[in-house]
Amino acid sequence: MVLIPLNPGAGPPRRGPGRCVRGRILTLLAALALSAPPSLAGYTNFESSHVHPVALTPNGGRLLVVNTPDATLEVFAVLTGGDLLWERAIPVGLEPVSVRARDDTEAWVVNRLSDTVSAVDVVQGIVLATHPVGDEPSDVAFAGGRAFVAVGGEDRLQVIDLGQPPAPPQSVPLFGRSPRALAVSTGSPASVYAVVLRSGNQTTVVGAPIIFGNNGGHNQARMTALGLHPTECDGAPPPSVVAATCQVDEAPTLTFNSSSGCIEYTCQRKCNACPGPACGC
Repeated sequence: MVLIPLNPGAGPPRRGPGRCVRGRILTLLAALALSAPPSLAGYTNFESSHVHPVALTPNGGRLLVVNTPDATLEVFAVLTGGDLLWERAIPVGLEPVSVRARDDTEAWVVNRLSDTVSAVDVVQGIVLATHPVGDEPSDVAFAGGRAFVAVGGEDRLQVIDLGQPPAPPQSVPLFGRSPRALAVSTGSPASVYAVVLRSGNQTTVVGAPIIFGNNGGHNQARMTALGLHPTECDGAPPPSVVAATCQVDEAPTLTFNSSSGCIEYTCQRKCNACPGPACGC
């Protein structure tokens, strides 16, 4: 502890009553420190969970990392040997959770709380554009000259055209609750895959041969050993045939028969054509 005299020109403090006052002050400070309330033992993090928080530019020259609490994109230069050199922090929207590099100079950052996506120039350190996409976006992917954004709060994909001039964005609804992460295939044409967070564990991938030809081509002995339902079963014909047999106020519907484990097509009443409990709606 350093004692600074109130009057610097008065010289060193004299011994006597002043020394007793200083002693009383130190005693009072010690007592206040002992009586202070204890600091909080824990910290609860209420920030949005990350989906794709780190990415490399295609040439591997820069590492991009979302800084969620500070609402910035941190840019690092990748040096020889893999060492990192911090270059800049670029302000984006609130609570960024994903970043994807479109090329070596441009990256897109998904801001979950702001409901936006920021297109960023990582070399100049500026935001090129801000795209409103909908409630609680979580990830972005690029394919076919377009950007696909998973909008978790609205169960859909927002498709943004990257051409000049850009076309109006499109919305693609998804069968599932809260789509999260996206991935793009390497084939041509490319396919975009979306992972659904809350699907109820009741969704699966069913191939076209099973739906339209009732031919799965699976190893039935292995499926039986694993306790899985057979995929080749005596179900109803394809929807094109069912549609011809349904009534005017009915529609062909894809259903799952839990007793047989088969996917079947049935005719169900259209509620808008026949409202009320008498129609089973």
